[in-house]
Amino acid sequence: MNIWGRLLVRNFSWKPFKTAMIGGELSKTYEEAVQALNTLQSNASVLEKVKKDRGKQQENNIPDVLSFAQRAGVTVQDIDNLSIIHVSGTKGKGSTCAFCERILRNQGYKTGFYSSPHLIEVRERIRINGKPLSRDAFSSYFWDCFHNLESSKDEFEGKMPAYFRFLTIMAFHVFRQEQVDVAIFEVGIGGQYDCTNVIRKPVVCGVTSLGIDHTSILGDTVEKIAWHKAGIFKSGSPAVTVQEQPGKSMEVMLERAAEKQSSLSVAPKLEMYDWQGLTPELGIPGELQHLNASLALQLSHNWMANHNKNKSDLIENDTQNEMELSTSKDEVAIAPAFSITPSVADALKSCFWPGRNQTIKRERVTYYVDGAHTPKSIEQCVHWFQTVSSTEAKGVKGDVVKVLVFNATGDRQPETLMEPLLPLQFDYAVFCPNIGTISTTCPDRTNFMVTKGTQLSRCIKNRNVWLELMNNYAKMKTAGKNGIMQPNVDIAEEVPAKQIKLNSDSIVANQNGLSYGNNQSDSALEEKDPLNDLSVKTLTFPCISDTLVWVSQGKDDTINSSSNNILTSPIPQTLTSATHIQVLVTGSIHLVGGVLGVLDPDLTEC
Repeated sequence: MNIWGRLLVRNFSWKPFKTAMIGGELSKTYEEAVQALNTLQSNASVLEKVKKDRGKQQENNIPDVLSFAQRAGVTVQDIDNLSIIHVSGTKGKGSTCAFCERILRNQGYKTGFYSSPHLIEVRERIRINGKPLSRDAFSSYFWDCFHNLESSKDEFEGKMPAYFRFLTIMAFHVFRQEQVDVAIFEVGIGGQYDCTNVIRKPVVCGVTSLGIDHTSILGDTVEKIAWHKAGIFKSGSPAVTVQEQPGKSMEVMLERAAEKQSSLSVAPKLEMYDWQGLTPELGIPGELQHLNASLALQLSHNWMANHNKNKSDLIENDTQNEMELSTSKDEVAIAPAFSITPSVADALKSCFWPGRNQTIKRERVTYYVDGAHTPKSIEQCVHWFQTVSSTEAKGVKGDVVKVLVFNATGDRQPETLMEPLLPLQFDYAVFCPNIGTISTTCPDRTNFMVTKGTQLSRCIKNRNVWLELMNNYAKMKTAGKNGIMQPNVDIAEEVPAKQIKLNSDSIVANQNGLSYGNNQSDSALEEKDPLNDLSVKTLTFPCISDTLVWVSQGKDDTINSSSNNILTSPIPQTLTSATHIQVLVTGSIHLVGGVLGVLDPDLTEC
């Protein structure tokens, strides 16, 4: 008997307790719920041990999640009864799911949407009809599951689910209680062993663009990664992916589809649909979104075709393009393009997914935020930023200064993310951890999985990598018109990662707060043409709020500093005299979340 059968027939010696049975628990605050949730995070030392044993533990993930779910009061049958769209991939998962959700909501269906990570508040991860759960609703549903698990943990050697496992289980509980018509689940990491893969009967599965990411978990080739991503395919459920997948990943997904008795097709290009005179417009900017939008159209269409409501009110079928989908290991069919209704076109246009190619304008500062954290998504980010920032700069009468705010975390190689950014010719590059402020900690963004010291050390490493890349890039730019390389002069000097105080251009955290190096004149840099001398001053800050205060130089009065000496430290004249400052924030979705938390704390209500 497989794991599903064993869990259905297994007899537990306990009964789940309802939250209402525990006096006063329903009155607990949202903050208390988040603090209790944070106790399920693994601390840095435990996480390091888990990473070493990860290969041995991966296969136990699904049965463990199912066991925890049953203890929380969520059965396998409860999950089976949900009508689910399941989406994996390396980049574009969240945007694809957001498009799906908006399309189906526009048709009057009640939608549930589970995504990760959150940007500002954890309740963003579980949405009903596009809105994050209210604080009261999150708290109520949280305690439903948490108390059931706590009350039974003594019978299970004190075991409680980890943070992401718990939220996944809670999402199933919420969607069941809210009686949603459709539940859209974004995979966390991978697919085969991801917590969300307890889903046995999805209506349809999707795989977005693939690339190299989470290599310590998924492997170091796109083929290995494709194997994991296609692990969500299920017998009898169609699967759809996007065009132009790298390497032999498409072959791997075809093999997996055949193995799992699923069908795999490729979403057509967006322009292939019959727009019936409508103009294709997407609410989420960026070229990659064309792939995501087409995939979302296919997933929504498949869901509608299998749902027990009217099949024709989403998309009008184009019978001339209907084709039999192939389950062959050798070829993949192009899914049929169809006619788009005004309602669907409006859904694509009005869809909003924060932190992806998002622009926040102030009078004298514009923030361009994009959570790109893979090489391909960074390339797309560069193209987007180059287009929108140059358009804005043309309308500014005066000096425009460009600043990069960057962080890269986990096992990602920072050089692969930074190198595509070099041609943007930033005036300053600023590095900071994913920490909002030094003085206070937001419970929703508390992270026990990595220490502050480790985060700061990573920022110093990122900065060193940037300096080295800039040095090499500048040497390349010294080549003359005849292609002969001119004599080289180092313009950046690497700083040892263990060094806490950086060079004279850098602000860093130490025990006394912030310190600035020698008061070196900025005039030498001012006189150089950035097109000929590509040296860029770099700085490192201990938190996001101080970074934004320094970057904006008083031109954005909505930002408050947690330190007293940010603006009183020696300030480059280029920033103080700039007519307008353009800030690109990228490299980490968690960094973007922290920045948005400072710039737009009400974002969760969008």
